Amino acid sequence: MTQPGPAVRKAMEHILSRIESGEYASGCRIPSVKLLAVDAGVSESSMWKAANLLRSKGILDAVAGRGFSVLESAPRQCRTLMRTLTPAQPAVHNAGQLAWERIRQRIEQDICNGVFESGKALPPIKELCRLYGSSYRTVRKSLLALAGAGTLLPGGAGFTVPALRATQASGRIVFLGFAGIDRQLRFEALNEDFFRFLESECSTSKIGLTPVGYFTEATTDPPQWYFADSRGELCELADNESILGFLHLVARYDKGCEFALRALSHVKKPIAVLDVTGGWELPWYLGKPDVRLFSAAVSAAPGRHVGEYLIAGGHRHLAYISPFHQALWSQNRLHGLGQALAAAGGSVDTFTLDMPAAIPYYYREEGQSKSDFESLLACYRKWRVHLGSEYRAITDPLFEHTLPVTLLSKAAFRTRLTSLFDRALSNKAISAWVCANDEVALAALHYLREKDVAVPDTISVAGFDDTAEALRQGLTSYNFNMRAMVHRMLGFLLNTRSAPRQQRPIEVDGMIIERRSTEAT
Repeated sequence: MTQPGPAVRKAMEHILSRIESGEYASGCRIPSVKLLAVDAGVSESSMWKAANLLRSKGILDAVAGRGFSVLESAPRQCRTLMRTLTPAQPAVHNAGQLAWERIRQRIEQDICNGVFESGKALPPIKELCRLYGSSYRTVRKSLLALAGAGTLLPGGAGFTVPALRATQASGRIVFLGFAGIDRQLRFEALNEDFFRFLESECSTSKIGLTPVGYFTEATTDPPQWYFADSRGELCELADNESILGFLHLVARYDKGCEFALRALSHVKKPIAVLDVTGGWELPWYLGKPDVRLFSAAVSAAPGRHVGEYLIAGGHRHLAYISPFHQALWSQNRLHGLGQALAAAGGSVDTFTLDMPAAIPYYYREEGQSKSDFESLLACYRKWRVHLGSEYRAITDPLFEHTLPVTLLSKAAFRTRLTSLFDRALSNKAISAWVCANDEVALAALHYLREKDVAVPDTISVAGFDDTAEALRQGLTSYNFNMRAMVHRMLGFLLNTRSAPRQQRPIEVDGMIIERRSTEAT
């Protein structure tokens, strides 16, 4: 094959490197050619040529009307193809400069991941030299570069990570999220953690926080969407002098999300969007320089990290259990897990279903039906008339919400999981179960206890989300580091002018929280 021109080669390398790293997972659609071209710094024409060349090489597949997707065999071919594209490089005479740039990037990433806290000094340079395995001169040059970019503040004998501060005394951030028919914000475990950290960081930094929910009453066809404030009253998405920026949490991409994004396209303040669902891109009408897309819990990296952790513990044959495998985040976790095991000569068996992830509401009717909840409710209504108002204030929410929505729906959901657990347990070669999230992993722990299977002696179990229940039950789980994500998003909203332009979603690294479900006894 004739070697492609420099621009097309650059575009091909851009795609290949992201497939090799796991950012673009096998079987998943890659971003549009337009976004890829902007990200790679080439023309759309060059990116089209690159994508079609990769299709001819068996790396990509063309999806009618949807662009390109990554073929299953692509990761194995990437490195070989990359070598044929990259010409031999001349001797590098500025190796010292490359070293300090590399250290600068590592320090900056650690700041973003919360390793070094805002408002606090970095360790002394000599300690940083030991931490990053580099010379005093190289580390100092990296720190000075970060100080010049405003990422660090020089002072005394060291450097400090700047504290988050509003540019005006009465400034506030507007938080946008999905609300239920009661007009109150709805959070799953991961998103609730994010909002709690956001509240805490805003309070510490003396920044106001205004929650706004978008909801539909579904009484019209098509349904109409509205905004509501924290009191449940209808409101408009205002943009006035006191507002420093807008933060939008996208837990699912639907008509409500599009309604909110359209409203945001008319504001003049910075916008930070957090995607925790995956499979979509910022629409064209939000292509402004003061808009950033952040991503959490979606990529293949968490699955890869959990796989590497279990490999270090001696596991080589794992089960991946996910009832939510229609979701992109579940597919990517499996992909990352598979990458780690393949590199170690291990294997992953998959046990999946395509069920919706909204457990409390999707399984509410099934849980009530199978438990004959109506009979229990009838008994309660007779008993209720004898209770005082103080007791009814406690028991009414229990029977109206907690039992049918939280407990019975969870029981119905766990019943659906039994077939997956039975199949996984029948494979005696498997020594660890990696579950799509903590909800599934906690159900797995209950199932294994019922079967008298020793955890972790016979089967180790790990999940994702690091929920409060995972802590109580001793479940090893992947923490998505939402505190660092909050800090990074607020940092962008408060310092938009110094924020570098980025086309790809911005992520932070998470961490594995080891507990007794994987520890050796």
